[in-house]
Amino acid sequence: PNGVTNIGNYAFSGCRSLTSITIPNSVTNIGYSAFGDCYKLTSITIPDSVTSIGSRAFEDCSSLASITIPDSVTRMGDAFYNTEWLNNQPDGVVYAGKVAYTYKGTMPSNTRIILKNGTKCIAACAFEDCSNLISITIPDSVISIDGGAFRSCWRLTSITIPDSVISIGNSVFYECINLTSIRIPDSVMSIGDYAFYNCSNLTSITIPNGVTSIDDRTFYDCSALVSISIPDSVTSIGQYAFYNTEWLNNQPDGVVYAGKVAYTYKGTMPSNTSIILKNGTKGIAGGAFEDCNSLISITIPDSVTSIGRAAFDECSSLTSITIPDGVTSIGDFTFWCCNSLISITIPDGVTSIGRAAFSDCRSLTSITIPDGVTSISYGAFSRCSSLTSITIPDGVTSIGDYAFSGCSSLASITIPNSVRNIGDYAFYLCYILTDVYYDGAKEDWNSIPIGSDNDYLKNATITHQ
Repeated sequence: PNGVTNIGNYAFSGCRSLTSITIPNSVTNIGYSAFGDCYKLTSITIPDSVTSIGSRAFEDCSSLASITIPDSVTRMGDAFYNTEWLNNQPDGVVYAGKVAYTYKGTMPSNTRIILKNGTKCIAACAFEDCSNLISITIPDSVISIDGGAFRSCWRLTSITIPDSVISIGNSVFYECINLTSIRIPDSVMSIGDYAFYNCSNLTSITIPNGVTSIDDRTFYDCSALVSISIPDSVTSIGQYAFYNTEWLNNQPDGVVYAGKVAYTYKGTMPSNTSIILKNGTKGIAGGAFEDCNSLISITIPDSVTSIGRAAFDECSSLTSITIPDGVTSIGDFTFWCCNSLISITIPDGVTSIGRAAFSDCRSLTSITIPDGVTSISYGAFSRCSSLTSITIPDGVTSIGDYAFSGCSSLASITIPNSVRNIGDYAFYLCYILTDVYYDGAKEDWNSIPIGSDNDYLKNATITHQ
């Protein structure tokens, strides 16, 4: 119906009797494999409102011969594999609307490509494995270069990205092993995971001022990369972003900074180490202090706004930590297996706590979840075996699978009536859980779907407040 704005991942996947569909002008996004394997679908008109089409959106729609794609589409995955429409296209660069969608047929040796003026996007995997591609001219109209667009184009030596591009997707230049230089324009605001993974001949890179985050393994195994310029605008850096680069090899032992981000600890950490991060530090990178078993304390300045995934993973000697007020999220596995952590202060501004963020913090006896948090993620506090009680704030709508699994000392918990779902194994092996304080009526409690293997929760005494 009119009003629908998103067709989600797998929405009509495998609907093999579907012959036609009308997509209203309100839709802006068509998700991953949304119509995958709808092999009786013969034609599709995508309305002008759509800006993004996900990977495999129409994959294996083998009868799909007619596709109308508007100029509004500026993001596109590998959406039309094994369709009659693609089979009917001539060899060479195939366009889907204003998107350079793929290269069809066998590419001749030493191919040079000039994309059409007016092209808005290079689709995901568009030129993947085009090992004969030696150069490509990208017009100023292109806004985005999507995931894997030039993956394993190993003869590509240089490329100019125009000033119009605002995003470089995941794995775009993955294993472009002969790429020696690239200019990233100031217009770019995001660089995806693995974007330059194993570009082993790339020697220098300048990150533009508009970029605020560098994702996981972005420059991983860029072994010749000796010069990296990172602006102060970057506040978060993913795990292993600069692993096995000459730049990292040349850094002195101790805390290594990448711009204003504490990137990693290099060398062997002495026993009973306390670290004071520099004033002005804006972020702690993913995995920055992972496996630093000798770290007993760290002072984080108020300037820090981002703490990355697994930043303190398996810091087994860390006993306490204060997170500054500017931090709004705690990533996946951030304090996983910090089994000496007794106390932690989470600021009120935090709105999300990631998967297994405090899993196996076996010495943690209490924790206050801020009011802004709306969901307890998968395994967030699993196996916190010293945790005796927990209050879940108003506003939390779901408690994820394994959220408190193995909290064997948990005797009581307060659950607000905002909670609408409790996942599988959420309170599994909570042996002594006897009291549940529920801020709502009995009929409200009975209406909450409670997942499997939550017997200790179901058998507890429910007190309605």
